[in-house]
Amino acid sequence: MDNQANQVWVQVHAELGDGAGDTSLVLKAGHGARLTVPCKLTRATGLREASELLRATAVTGDTVTVERGVEGTTREVHAADSWLYVVLTAGGVKEVQDAVPTHAALTTGTHGAGAEVLLHSNSSIPWNSRKIATSVLSPVSVDGFTTVIPSGGDVAANGWVFNMYVAATINHQAGLYTIAGYNNPAKTGKLFKFETIFLNAHITDVETYTLMIHHNTIPPTMTKRHIGWTTVNARLWATSGDDTAQETTDTGVDLVAGLNNVMAEVILDPGVDVKFYLDGVLVATHTTRVPGTDTEWLVFNAAVKTLANTTKRLQLGRIVINQDI
Repeated sequence: MDNQANQVWVQVHAELGDGAGDTSLVLKAGHGARLTVPCKLTRATGLREASELLRATAVTGDTVTVERGVEGTTREVHAADSWLYVVLTAGGVKEVQDAVPTHAALTTGTHGAGAEVLLHSNSSIPWNSRKIATSVLSPVSVDGFTTVIPSGGDVAANGWVFNMYVAATINHQAGLYTIAGYNNPAKTGKLFKFETIFLNAHITDVETYTLMIHHNTIPPTMTKRHIGWTTVNARLWATSGDDTAQETTDTGVDLVAGLNNVMAEVILDPGVDVKFYLDGVLVATHTTRVPGTDTEWLVFNAAVKTLANTTKRLQLGRIVINQDI
């Protein structure tokens, strides 16, 4: 079964040809460790066009053994310094389905009659035995968002990333928020989760925020009910609010200049606590300033602000929102 990770990016070190025998993919130093095989890779074009799928079957250091042109795709040349990312495909979904044990296998044999087996997604908590409504905000366009674009800035989606860019004017902000809110996200005993991926980032003279918040403006009022992340320069902070005040926690985690690929998850148990995860590791828990069960709606809201007369940007991957129902 393929380990279909969420937007894991790797960079090609040496050109990979399009011959049937070209099955050794050499990556930049340290990038081999980003992959858990087997998985499928495709090139990052930002365009809706067909491209080759490669199936990684083994990794030794930064050399990856790949099967070429899988799922009926055509072999192609992958140039040095180009980027590939792990992708979920229809074939991958079928492999997952085929790998799920039957009911008989789960309730007999070594598991024992009536044994409970926890099946869950690639999440920091098991969402087993839950009815979940899932929304995916894919970066194919900014339709459905209100965008705030200062002079010389830009807010766009190019197929694989939400890009927020602000020109070299101190205190300018560029960002977006969803036009429609997520209604009744905070029900008693029902969890609400959102996740995204921090991709490219600037880390000096910059502030950013990435939130689910009961306030549809940019910049938002940070005492409003919300959960999410802020950054001050490189440092990531966990943040929440309850309409009275804001609580923040220093996660101790710094982004790096350029590509990061940091998975960020926030899980709200309304009126109880908020848990914050980075790459699956719990980095903060808030038990005060937590949005309560009377929260009527939340919108996704993200922006970048420059603190100097220099250009800054924030790039996010797809946003996934899960609600217990």
